[in-house]
Amino acid sequence: MTPKVSIIIPVYNCELYIAQAIESVLNQTYTDYEIIVINDGSTDNTHQVLQPYMKKIRYFSQENKGLSATRNQGIKMAKGKLISLLDADDLFLYYKLQEQVAIFEAEPSIGLVQSGWRVVNEKGEKIEDVKPWHKSPELDLVTWLKWKATNPSGMMFRKEWLERVNGFNEDLRRLEDFDIVIRLALAGCQATWFPKVAVCYRQHRGNMTRNLLAQIEVEEKILDELFSNPNLPGKIQHLEKELRYGSLIWNCWRLYKTGNFSEMATYLQKSLSYTSDPPTVAICTWIELFTKLDSQEGNQFNAYSFSQLPQWKKLISNIFNPVVPRVSVIIATYNNAYYIVEAIASIFNQTYRSYEIIVIDDGSTDNTRQVLEPYLDKIRYLYQENKGVSHARNLGLEMARGEFISFLDADDFFLPDKLAKQVAVFDAHPSLGIVHSGWRLVNEKGEKISDIEFWHWYGSLELDLETWVVWKPVTISMMFRKSWIKSVGGFDTRWHHGEDIDLVLRLSVNGCQAVWLPKITYCYRQHHYNVTRKYTQQAVSINSVLDNFFSRQNLSTSIRQLERKSRYYTHNWLAWQAHRNGDLIEMGKYLRQAWKYTSLSMTETIDDCINSFDGFCQQYGYDFDAYALTNSDVWQQLMLDMVITI
Repeated sequence: MTPKVSIIIPVYNCELYIAQAIESVLNQTYTDYEIIVINDGSTDNTHQVLQPYMKKIRYFSQENKGLSATRNQGIKMAKGKLISLLDADDLFLYYKLQEQVAIFEAEPSIGLVQSGWRVVNEKGEKIEDVKPWHKSPELDLVTWLKWKATNPSGMMFRKEWLERVNGFNEDLRRLEDFDIVIRLALAGCQATWFPKVAVCYRQHRGNMTRNLLAQIEVEEKILDELFSNPNLPGKIQHLEKELRYGSLIWNCWRLYKTGNFSEMATYLQKSLSYTSDPPTVAICTWIELFTKLDSQEGNQFNAYSFSQLPQWKKLISNIFNPVVPRVSVIIATYNNAYYIVEAIASIFNQTYRSYEIIVIDDGSTDNTRQVLEPYLDKIRYLYQENKGVSHARNLGLEMARGEFISFLDADDFFLPDKLAKQVAVFDAHPSLGIVHSGWRLVNEKGEKISDIEFWHWYGSLELDLETWVVWKPVTISMMFRKSWIKSVGGFDTRWHHGEDIDLVLRLSVNGCQAVWLPKITYCYRQHHYNVTRKYTQQAVSINSVLDNFFSRQNLSTSIRQLERKSRYYTHNWLAWQAHRNGDLIEMGKYLRQAWKYTSLSMTETIDDCINSFDGFCQQYGYDFDAYALTNSDVWQQLMLDMVITI
């Protein structure tokens, strides 16, 4: 017999609570249901805990794909016309299904019913009951956007509506419930309240800071996508500033309550762009709201203590006495807690003082944020879910106030006069868009390996398009004029490696002028484990970047004629990277590719390869064993192939 309701329970490492969740369904007064449990790659004892229930549930196990994908799998499996979600650490109260089903039967036009919820602690003890219908009796798009009164375990859907909007957005790891109610409302789905507390929502204190920061970032992304929709109803479009302002202030309150004062100040500053109130009025509004929210929690807001926070004082100073830095230093970091303090210290030690530091934490899972805690009043810090270095740098560019942009990897560091020297070149040559400099290769301890001074190779300090295309002397020791990066749209987020090469090529082909500052300013740390892991990925990305560049329709004939030389040099370098990591088979593949593009004779090509490998090894502090290479089976086969083909 086909059940009327399908209860979908996604579970990931929830052995402590999953049995209680299932029991809360089995104890329902309504019995026309099925229970679907999707194990999303749990590594704890979840499977064993579920064994006594296997005859009462439909069980599916998959590799870890995230909550949205897991719920979507449950929706595909569901036989019922009504879908009820239950998180594995939450509980249904006994009447939940019966009373929600009754609403659907009484109102056939309804597609979604949302109940109230009881917040409980990890032991299941009551903290508070949440009854959002008192604030917003209607459940329409404006209500969802203004109050975000969503709780997945309190929801019941008509399956046909979930299928109509293609289920949950699998790109989202948070706020997927907020996203889906917006999409349902835009599609015309009617929603209503079941005005009773019907589920217990278990609140976990662990990892709250990281989750909150990521949640705010995802919320902004959802709103960005919503308000970029050209078909958005006019009444919603007109609410954009009001909704964004309210959302930011509410999130600032949450950041304040969790001790994230630096992030609170950053978002309060951002909120000013969404209000027409003068700063003095906005500041009073913030204090009034914080006082009200504290009162609702049974607390008394201490305005004096709040006003003494260093982050608040700095915010007020920035609002009324703004000092615009000339240089924005952007650090994109992912799991670099061990080195990032040294990177930041190298900025503090600059002889040039007109700068700001922007740190974009790209979803670090180590203790990066804790390490940065002492510096949060001196830097601008934002956390985002892991999206890659290009996306993180672009977010930094959006925040940057400086005229010039300098990037710094979290495991590298500046030499003391980097900013001063590069800014001086810009000031002397206002038409420049890029000032490049030399860099120092250092080992994991920061000790010098070698200095790279490319300008000696060319006999000129000018960096023209031909130089970029052929030799690609790209590192983040460069400083950019921000207006130029903005003009080409920042980094292309398609590329996870070679994104800086792509950016410089796009800048140069659009007329951006660049020169060398003939000085070592940047220390580039070499990690053997990083190089080993990444060189094959680099090869794919860099070749894709070149494919994309040479497919441009607006390239001059002279630049297009450089393609063979560019690809020859690139594959030679990739071959050396493979050799450096002991992968002679892969080295052979890249050399075969390189030799397809050579204009040299066989002898000249072999000599050039050996000399290139020797030069690269010297740069990176390695001894090159030409004898071992040329006597290897891979090399001997290469020579045989070369004789046959040339």
